[in-house]
Parts: sequence; structure tokens; C-alpha cells
Amino acid sequence: MRSQHYYAAIKKRVFPSKVPDKPFDPLAATADELEYYGLPQAPNALADPEGYAFWHLLLSQPLNIVAPEFPQTPAEFEPYEQVLGLPPSTEKFSATFNNLGHREISWNWSGAYITPVHPLRFNAIIGSWRVPTITMPTTLPHTQDPIDHLKSSAWIGLDGHRSRLPKASMPQIGTNHYISTAGGLTTVKYGAWWQWWKARPDSTDPENELIPIENFPVDPGDTIMSGMIVSASQDVLFYIKNQTTGHFSSFIAVAPGAIDPIGATAEWIFERPTDPHTGSLYALPNYGSVEFTYCLAQAAAQPLSFGIIQSLLGNARYINMRETFPDPERSALVSVTSKRTPTSFLCRFNEPSGTS
Repeated sequence: MRSQHYYAAIKKRVFPSKVPDKPFDPLAATADELEYYGLPQAPNALADPEGYAFWHLLLSQPLNIVAPEFPQTPAEFEPYEQVLGLPPSTEKFSATFNNLGHREISWNWSGAYITPVHPLRFNAIIGSWRVPTITMPTTLPHTQDPIDHLKSSAWIGLDGHRSRLPKASMPQIGTNHYISTAGGLTTVKYGAWWQWWKARPDSTDPENELIPIENFPVDPGDTIMSGMIVSASQDVLFYIKNQTTGHFSSFIAVAPGAIDPIGATAEWIFERPTDPHTGSLYALPNYGSVEFTYCLAQAAAQPLSFGIIQSLLGNARYINMRETFPDPERSALVSVTSKRTPTSFLCRFNEPSGTS
């Protein structure tokens, strides 16, 4: 359980962006106005046409800019407790290679990640996806019986494959979708969240858990657009928009203590999170499929400087998620990733067969 001290610390390092108090057209705004309201700058339409298309759609109508609200007390936070974005560990992560590119297997992640052109680092990332409709899977995994929680999340992040470094960290933002059952009643919940995971001896440290964006409504079928921009001081501007409703929020978060420089990887992930109390992974609900689009990251020599726009083309690694099942005892892929275009890929739920 978190303490009041934790919430006070979060308030000290998270700063919601200003909200316009009069009619405001971001597409016609100056660079200074965009920065003042926590909005990303326009990419070069010729050098980065897909990034510009994302930016133009992000700041077009419908657009309702609202200051984000976060939990202020442990009581407000309790229903959301879970660890998201936990990087794959050495013990639970393996890689294989084939002629389709670099493929990896994880127990908690599916999706894709890229590394920057050496010696550059990523200083910005964008991505979009549609919130899935989740249901109970036909085949339940090898876990507690009965299963009372099935959870999943979709997010973008930076530095997820550097978790073994002592000062590694991973800022990320996305949506969560989970099913809970109690007393014969099944509840399905959706929401938006952000997190700045930091490596610690105990990976289930409460401060590694997600922070819900409480006033950001999310429903199945909504299209989410999100991004992060790293500053010279290693602070990060987070922004997220529900393109279906027009709801937009942004904020700046200060790094959680001393960290290594950000930008060694960029990732677009569909995940099943970890129970913070037991360290066990939640079961994955049947999410159908989720397509990540606008998978782009900027690599540069310095934060806030112009650099190279990188897509999935070239060195992308695609990750499939594995789970264990009983009767018969076996493991099987439950979330499979397939490339679509240089800037998009599909994650698909996979019902396991009866054999390993």
C-alpha cells in the first residue's frame, strides 16, 4: 500500500500543461504557443509526412484540451493497483531468429521495438491504436483457480530493453483493459494511465505501478493517439488523445531520481501486467486484435534537436507472448505479432491448442 508521502512526491514531479481559456486553433498556433500549452511541434511535412499526418490529426477537431487528474490518496488509487510496463527479465525472455526478421518470445509482452541509429538516442515517440473489446478466453491458463482478474494494456514507451542497468528507467503511456469477477459478477473496466518505471532491486516496488489519468474516459473501439518528448534535462512531455471523443491531456514529468540517459529503445507494446502483491503475471483476456499505427520515433544527438525519423523498417524486433496451460501441461503463444507496414503491426489474441 502506498503512503501519503508517495502521492506528495508524485505531485512534486508531475506538472499538467496549461489549458487554453479562450478559442484556440493549435494548427495555426506559433511554436511558442504550442510549447506553452504542452502540445507537440509540427514535424516537417516533406521529411516526415506520416509524422506530420499524425500531428495534424492529433491537433484537429474533435479536440477538447483538459488538464489531467491523478489520484491524490491511497484510497483513490487502490482499485487500479498493478504493475504495468515491467520489462522482460532474463529468466523469462528468449530470442530466436528466422528469415522474417528478429522474433522474440516473452511471458508478458507482445508488440515491437526498435533501436536508434548509432550513436544517436530517441528523443520522441508517437503511436496510435484502437481500444479492444475484451472477453474471457475459452482456455484458461495455468494459474490460480478460479481466475478472478484478467488484465491487459496497450502502450508506447522508451528504454524497455535496458532494465538490467542499475539506473535504467522507462517512461510510458497507454490504456488498460481488464476483467474482474467477484460474487458471480463480472466487471469489465477500461482506462488511461502513465508510468515511469525505474529499475530497483524489487521490481514490484509500489512506485513502479501505473498512475491512472482519472478524467480521461476510454471505451472499447476508441482510437487512442499518444506521444512522448524528452527534454534536455531528461524530463518528459507525455500527451494522449482519445481521437473518438476529442479528449486531450498532456503533462511534464520529472525523472524519478537519478537515471541513465533516455532513448536506447522505443517500443509499442500489448502486455499482460504483473500483480504487485505476488509478482505473478495476470492472465491475458481475449482482446481479439489490436493494430498499432504511426509507429515512429525520432533519433537525435541531443534531446529537442532534429534528427532521423525511424520506423519499424530495418531493425524492428517483433515479440510474441507465451503462457502456460494445464491438462495437458504445456506452453503456447497467446498473443502473436505480425508486421503490416513500415509504421504498423498487428497483435492478435491466440487461443491455445491442446498440445505444446
